[in-house]
Amino acid sequence: MCNPTECRYLSQATQLLVSVAPGGAIRTTDPRRSRALGHETSGLAGRPLADLVTEDQRAHLARLLERTRHAPSVWDRVTFVRADGRPEPLLCCFQRVRDGDTPPESILVAGLALESLRRRLRAEAAAALGHLAFACHSPAHRLMQALEGVLAECPASQAVHRCRDDLDRLLDALSQASAWPKADGRPVDAVSVVEAALATLDGKERFARLATDLRPETPAAWTAVHPAALAYVTLHLAANARDATAETASPRLSITVAADGGRVVLEFQDNGPGLAPGDRDRAFAPCAAGPSEGGGAGVGLASCRQLLAHFGGSLRLHGRPGRGTTAVVTLPAAEPLSG
Repeated sequence: MCNPTECRYLSQATQLLVSVAPGGAIRTTDPRRSRALGHETSGLAGRPLADLVTEDQRAHLARLLERTRHAPSVWDRVTFVRADGRPEPLLCCFQRVRDGDTPPESILVAGLALESLRRRLRAEAAAALGHLAFACHSPAHRLMQALEGVLAECPASQAVHRCRDDLDRLLDALSQASAWPKADGRPVDAVSVVEAALATLDGKERFARLATDLRPETPAAWTAVHPAALAYVTLHLAANARDATAETASPRLSITVAADGGRVVLEFQDNGPGLAPGDRDRAFAPCAAGPSEGGGAGVGLASCRQLLAHFGGSLRLHGRPGRGTTAVVTLPAAEPLSG
């Protein structure tokens, strides 16, 4: 049975969240949502839930409600009807409710918009892939530098040659993980991807002091870039901000995302000491060292700029001593997904 205070699907139920009697009549609606599928929620209590689905789905809905009486939860796709008459397919979770304030045998119906769910899952998967590439990037490059030093001393060592070949393949795989061309041609929402990438840093001790604030100027900013690449760049820029603010009393990173004509612009602004004259060019040098051993500067910034260029984007740094640093990422905009 479901405990509404613990159910992780409630926050994702963007279109519909109601409890119904076993017979199908709506008992309560979620007070946090003033409208459900365009209907005023205050007018839904007492109506059969079947009134909100397309006619050909009503028998299917009845079967789902009956199955829920004998199972902890039931998932299925159901096509509802919006207040304006348009069909709205939702991925629905039907669960028996365990809550003292709810009548016995109530069934909680949580409806998740399919496209919104696909976008969230795609962003989370891309963030995980980008995080893998980010986490391995600096150690792999440092190991390659060490191997090159060993080869200089022992050029005939077959073991070191094999090690270097294996590491070359690993670096190539990491590159493909973050720069893999768009397989399905679908644009991505930069806001969702950046949010998912930052979520991978939750609980990470090295990022515990850095307060991160994501400020999208639009609910979604669509761009033609592989989502894992954007996650990878986001994580590198967050690491740079962490390192740059290491000596700051209250380290902070503010990220804005905006759609500007044919471009999507992301600004990563920290409150560190800022850039000294000449630092801007040196920061992109492939062998530049960051302020900490695990930092994302140097190789990270150089690879981020090359990666963004692969997708028609750019990366610039702005800042003045004492006023922090802003990394500006520009990407080509794309038409939003429809349905």
